[in-house]
Amino acid sequence: MNSSQITNRLIRSNENNDEAGVSMLDDRKINPVPLRVADAMTWDPITLSPHHTFAEVVSFMAQYPFRHFLVVESPRQLVGVISDRDVLRALARTPNWQATYAHELMSRDVIVVKPDTELSLAAGTMLAKRINCLPVVDDSGNICGIITSTDLLKRYCTIQESVEKKHALDISTHESHISSR
Repeated sequence: MNSSQITNRLIRSNENNDEAGVSMLDDRKINPVPLRVADAMTWDPITLSPHHTFAEVVSFMAQYPFRHFLVVESPRQLVGVISDRDVLRALARTPNWQATYAHELMSRDVIVVKPDTELSLAAGTMLAKRINCLPVVDDSGNICGIITSTDLLKRYCTIQESVEKKHALDISTHESHISSR
């Protein structure tokens, strides 16, 4: 049984759940297992315009702890993504990078997901395509957010910690049951 199956079993287990379906461990509540992109994504990310200069893009990347910025046109229509790797490539390959704009740096053929996309599908897509983010759009193509490999790792860490705590609790309970005999 993998950690996802164990966690799902823990969440569904009646003896470990409160009324809201939230798992209980050591008298503390933990988050329900994320199933959809909406459960793990970053909502309302900072975005760039296609007309931001290269210097402005670099400034944003220095100012904020993000490796990916969505490029949008008014009102929130996705037109591309700029990653820190795009910036590094531009520095290495563009002779006059100071005169470059966001629309010249960005990746245009962007794979997107919706908030209700299964998290496993989004993670699988990122792995298969070797990308580290997926813009999240609504039915009209407007930006809702972004899901990144960091978002997925944060959720994985939370799930793994809860599985490890449950395992330690099970061992502790088993050992005290044996020693009480």
